[in-house]
This record gives sequence, C-alpha cells and structure tokens, in this order.
Amino acid sequence: MLIAILLVLDLEIVRSTATSLFCANALDLAALVLAAICCLYVARRSSGYARQLWTLLAIALALESAAQAISTYYQSFVPGAAEIPWPSDLLFFVWPAPVFMMFLPSSDDDSQSIDWLRLLDFLQVAIVAATAYLYFFYVPSRWQSDHATLSRQILILYIVRDVLLAGGFLLRARTTLSPWLRSFSAAMAIVFSTSVLSDADYLVTLGTFSGGASWGDFFSALPYLLLVILAVTWRRASEGPGYEQRSRFTDFVVTHILPAGIPLLVIFMGRRIATEQFLIAWVAITASFLCSALRLILTNRKQQRIARQLSSTRLALQRSEQVFASAFRWSPDSFSINVFPNGPYLDVNEGFTSLTGYSREETLGKTPSDMNLWIDPGERGRILAQLKEKDQIREQEFHFRTKSGQIRSGQMSAVVTDLDGRPCTLVVVRDITSRIEAENILRDNEERFRSLVENLHVGIVLCEPDSTILFANQAACEIFRVPAHRFVGVIATGQPVYGQMIGYRVPHFQEILWTLLDAIPEFHANGTLRRVILSFTDLTEMKKAEGAIHQLTNELLQLQDEERRRIGRELHDGLAQTVLAVNLSLAQVRQSIQPLNESAEKSLLKARALMGQMSREIRTLSFLLHPPLLDELGLVSALKEYILGFSERSGIDTQFYLLSEFGRLPQPVETALFRVVQESLTNIQRHSGSASAKIRLRRESSTVVLEVTDFGHGMRSRSNGNVPSGEVRLGVGIPGMHERILQLGGRLEIDSSSSGTTVRATILLKDVASTESLDDRASHPHRG
Repeated sequence: MLIAILLVLDLEIVRSTATSLFCANALDLAALVLAAICCLYVARRSSGYARQLWTLLAIALALESAAQAISTYYQSFVPGAAEIPWPSDLLFFVWPAPVFMMFLPSSDDDSQSIDWLRLLDFLQVAIVAATAYLYFFYVPSRWQSDHATLSRQILILYIVRDVLLAGGFLLRARTTLSPWLRSFSAAMAIVFSTSVLSDADYLVTLGTFSGGASWGDFFSALPYLLLVILAVTWRRASEGPGYEQRSRFTDFVVTHILPAGIPLLVIFMGRRIATEQFLIAWVAITASFLCSALRLILTNRKQQRIARQLSSTRLALQRSEQVFASAFRWSPDSFSINVFPNGPYLDVNEGFTSLTGYSREETLGKTPSDMNLWIDPGERGRILAQLKEKDQIREQEFHFRTKSGQIRSGQMSAVVTDLDGRPCTLVVVRDITSRIEAENILRDNEERFRSLVENLHVGIVLCEPDSTILFANQAACEIFRVPAHRFVGVIATGQPVYGQMIGYRVPHFQEILWTLLDAIPEFHANGTLRRVILSFTDLTEMKKAEGAIHQLTNELLQLQDEERRRIGRELHDGLAQTVLAVNLSLAQVRQSIQPLNESAEKSLLKARALMGQMSREIRTLSFLLHPPLLDELGLVSALKEYILGFSERSGIDTQFYLLSEFGRLPQPVETALFRVVQESLTNIQRHSGSASAKIRLRRESSTVVLEVTDFGHGMRSRSNGNVPSGEVRLGVGIPGMHERILQLGGRLEIDSSSSGTTVRATILLKDVASTESLDDRASHPHRG
C-alpha cells in the first residue's frame, strides 16, 4: 500500500522527467523484491506441491527483479539506451520460464533436497526463451533501423504471454479438485490479467512516450502488490493434496516430445542467429543438448532406482503374501473370505472348521445363511450395516450356531476389500465362549462377595495409595460416619497391620470410637502399592465393659484397703486391748490370793504366756493388714519396719537399699508399692526357697522404680505377669500387684529364671495427682 501511494505521489508531484522515471522504476523494483521475499517465505513454510509452486513463483520474481534492476540502470544512467537492446530484455524473456513450469506435471519427490530433473526442465525452458529472444529481436541491425517497431512487437509478445498465462491459470482453477490449488490458480489468473493491463498501457502510450513516469508504471506494480497480499493471507492449514491426475497425452508430451523437440527447436533458431552471432548460437545449442543429455542420464538413473524399488516391493509383497497365507492357514482364530455382503465362502482356514464343525468342503460355495450360522438376524443386519458404512469393524461380539447346534459366543473383526474386481469380506472370529463363562462366574462371585461384604458387621474400606476411599461397606459408614482417611500408616510403610487398636473421636460427637484395625496392602507387578484393604471391628462396647471392669477392680482394691485399715484398727484398738486387760487381771489374781499350789501356779503362768503371745500376734496381724507408719511417716519408714519384722518372722535375710533421696509420695502410690513388697516377700517365703532377698527403691525425677529380687528356683509364671490358672485369685498374688500398678498408669514386669526372680514396678508420678484423677485416667481413651 505504501509503494502504491508513493507511485501516485511520484506521478502527481515530481516534475523532473528523469527523476520521475527513476523513482517509478525504483518503486516497481521494490514491489518486485518484496513480492519475491514473501513468496520465498511462504515456500519455506509450505510442503508438497504447494512448496513447489511457491518456489517456482519466487524464482520467477527474483529473475524479473534482476531484469527490472538492469532496466532501471539503462533507462536512468546510459545515454542513448533506447537505440540499443538491453541485457534486461533477455531476463524479461526468461523470467516467465518458472511460471510456465507450473503447468508441468507435479514432481513426485516431496523431500527437501534439490529436484535436479525439475531444474534441468527450467534450464531448457530458459534456453528456449533466450534463444527465441535472440532469434526474433536481438539483431543489432534491426535495432538501429527500427527500434520502435521492435519495442512494440516485444510489448505485444508480453501481452500474448500474460494472456496465455492468465487463461491457463483460469482453466486450472475451473478444472482442479483441490480447494487450495483452485484458490491459488484463480489468484494467479487475476495477477496476470492485471499485468496485461500494464503492458497494454505501455503499448498504447509508446508513441507518445516523453521519457518520464506514466500510469503504466503504477499498473505494472499492481500485480506484485497482489502477490504480496496473496502471500500474507496464505494459510498453510488450507493446503492439502494438490496433485492432478496425469493423462497419457501429457505424460507422452513431457517424456517424449519435449526432450527431443526442445533441442531441435534451439538448433532451428540457432541457425539464423549464427549468421550474425555464431558464438552465441553455439553456446545456446550446446547448452540445450547438454541439458537434454543430463536429463536423459538422470531419468535413466531414476528409472533404475524405481526398478529396484519395484523389485524390492515385489519381494516384500511376496513375503507378506507368504506370511499372510501362513497366518491365515495356521491361526487358531477363525479366518474366512466370502463375497460381500452375503455371498458364498471363497476360502476358510482350519480355525473356521474347528470352530463351526463344518469341513472345508462343506463350507466353500455356501453362504452363511445357507449354513444357518447366524442366530439373530437383527444382529447380522446391524453388523452388515456397519460394514457398508465404514468398510470395517473391530471386536464386535455376537452369537453363532455350530454344526452340532451348540450356541457359542464370538468376537468378530472384518474388513471389506476388493478381490478380482468384486467386494469381499475378510472375517476373523475369536471364540470367547470360555471367557464369557468365566466373566459370568467372576461376576456372580463378585456379587456374592459384595453382598457378603456389604452385610458384614465388620467395617471394610478400600483405599488408594493417596488415601482416596474407593469403597466402604455399610458397617464402615455406620461405625465412622465420616471417611476413614486418617488411617494412612500402612500406605507409608507398605507392610500389613494386624490387630491394631485405634481410638477415634467421631466429629461432632463426644463418644470415643474404639476399633480393631487390620490393613492389607495390595501391590502392582512392579512392586508399587496398588490399594489398601482396611477392616474395622467395632470394640467400643467391649472397651466400655473393660473400663467398667477396671473401675470396679479399682473400687474393690480401694474397699479392700479400707477394710484392711478398719480391721487392723479394730484389732489394735479393740481385741489387743482386751487381751492386755485379761493379762493384767491374771497378774492381779496371782498377787491377790493365797499362794497357789504348784499345778495351779503353772497353769496361771501358762495362761499369762498365752495371753502375751496372743497380744503379739494381734499386733503383728494388725500391722500386716495396714501398717500405721505408712500413713504417718510414709513408704520408706513403713518398709524398713516391715522388712525388719519379716526377717525376724521368716528367717530370710532381707536387705533394703534406698538408692536416692526419698520424700513422701501420693498416698495411692505408697499403698501400691507397699502391697507389691508385701506380696513379693510373701511369695518368696512360700514358693521360692530362697534364703535371702533384696529390695531396691529409687526415684528418678518423675519416675519411681521398685525392684524385689530373690535367689530361689524361679517361678512357673511368664514374664508378662500371667500365672497358671488356679494358682492365685484376684487381689492376691501377681494379678493383684499387676492390677494395682495398672490403675496408677504404671507397669509391672517379672523376670524369672532358675537362679531367681525379680519383680519390677515402675510408676510415672507426673500422671498421678490424686486417687480421683487416677480413676479418671484409667477410663480415658488412648489417642495414639
């Protein structure tokens, strides 16, 4: 658009003839160069036949740009140039050669390499055009005598050339089937029609040419501007196959007449040229024959290459036929060929005979309807309709009848092909009866399994590795009321989990949900985690019952301690005082009466001794039931006095080691530890056979550790504190010790061997504030 505006301004404003002419020629040259660059850019972005056409057009415009540049130089800077022929005249004759080559049959080579045959064709056309120019116009004597007539003849020849090109492209636009080629040809017809207008303007104004610019220069730039617009608006997506069907006449002209006719035509025109320019004539003829010879050599090599490719293709086709024949004959699937749509069978393989029960002789020449293979005519009609519409079907399931009348299921793939000029169908059928039966059995089993899982009282959840819930049965929904996405431990480790107790607080509910978790991972063949199957057993009621039992046990132990304290106090304050009073009374009797005889004296002394012994036993029993020092002075003092008395009563050497500074402990802790020492020493005396024992008590920050060790023959109980049934009862022995320590949040460990037994009790003081808080903690759920 800018070039057109500048041309108009040059015609209307510039008054100098020479300057106006130079500016017009320069702007025409700029339009030519711009059009050549645009065409080359489109050619590089295109492919196939479109690339060939745009490349030829770019070459033609490049040649015309060179001719325009030389013409501008001669018109503006060479004096008397109008009286002599210009070198640009030769290029003006040669540049349409690539355009004429657009009408030749398209090249079959879509590669990016150089098409040497097409290049030689271009050189041949260029040589003919150059020779024609030399033959008709390049005669110095004629230019000197009548150059105006020659210029008029050249312009007429240009007009005829452009008219022929416009008509040829218009004819191609009307006859081609390719949409993009039709659009391209129509645009080229418009371009050369516009070029005819510019040539006609030059011809009309030739007699009145003043040496300056004219409107013919504006019209001559219009075709190139139209080409720029065409190149800019061209879309590669619109391209497609553009090859035209070659006729035998066209092939004959291209392959026989032109290779022989062009050199003869050059010889004919060279004979006249040789009279004045022998060297030029000799060069033209030599170049023409050299191009013909090279083209003949290249054509021969191409034919040899095609022959080798055909031979290789023939061998490959033979191998393919052998492979197909082997696959057809020996495939376990059923292969058959019959005339489409319901013609007789032409060939079948052994798979067909095995599947249907019909022999090859019974099948050939008969149609599927004759053999009554189809069960459902509607199913047959549907498959035939798809074949008619798409010419092929893939993996269509159907049912058919064998020779014995058995109904079987098959999977059919078929394609319609041409054999000997008639449509035939190649059908492949695979027997899937066993697969269908297996799928039905699997489906029934899956339904039974799904029904079983849905009605289980155990919650079942199926998870992806990212914890996405794939399936949850009704029991799981009732248990959790929300998705169980928090159970992701098995996903991280990849290891199964069995019998894991989980405490879970349901959102918006105060109730603690206790479940027993089993998690089973499933893996892919490469070892990566596929999914996780989670099962949840609701143990909430059991945990409630267990908590109630623990609470009851704790209350029973508290009641036991209270009852021991009461009985011990009653023995000490009541019975012991009564026995003491009786003993004092017997002493007064002995002093107040007359001397007794020897027998009465002995009886009275014996009665006082028995009363003293009874008093000591009552005090000991009261102390064993509940030592007063435990409440008054604490655990350490009570243990020291108890151990001293135990050693005296039992004869077992018992050592007490206090390994750290000790103060008072919470009353439940002191009572529990004292009972552990008391029960352990009692077991040592009764069962171990040990002559000595050691008691260690230490306090480590917030932890109290008590150890009671003997050196006897060990015990039959396991290290976890369980003993054989019938050996002890609740509240007595090891179960009683274990229950007391458990109520305080501690643990009781027993290590026993043939060389002795150690009872170890560990209690965390930070969790012990009072008996009430301990009771609360005993029933509190674990959040782990």
